[in-house]
Amino acid sequence: MHGVVALVPTLSTLLGKHCELVIHSLEDPEHAVIASVNARLSQRGIGDPIQQEGLETLLEKIDNQEAYFCRSKAGQRLKVGISPIMNPHGRCLGSLSIALNLEAPFIDLVAQFFP
Repeated sequence: MHGVVALVPTLSTLLGKHCELVIHSLEDPEHAVIASVNARLSQRGIGDPIQQEGLETLLEKIDNQEAYFCRSKAGQRLKVGISPIMNPHGRCLGSLSIALNLEAPFIDLVAQFFP
């Protein structure tokens, strides 16, 4: 899990401020969030529990990792991808969730890809 957590800062700078990244560990579901960047969308912080909806979605995504559309708590439209983090024996250890705010100003989204 620590190797995936180490990717979060790099992914954040690549994907920009309108993209949220959250890593959940299933080791302690009551304190599942072990990394969180740009968490304005879900308002999830390090040490927060995994929500029942998140756990159900993770279990669905083990075999089907297609992105899906939903709304944030504040009503913003999001495109979300969840990738299970598996150990070499096929056991799910947690997940990496990436959420893109589709209501962010287009100029902001494009600007982050240029120097």
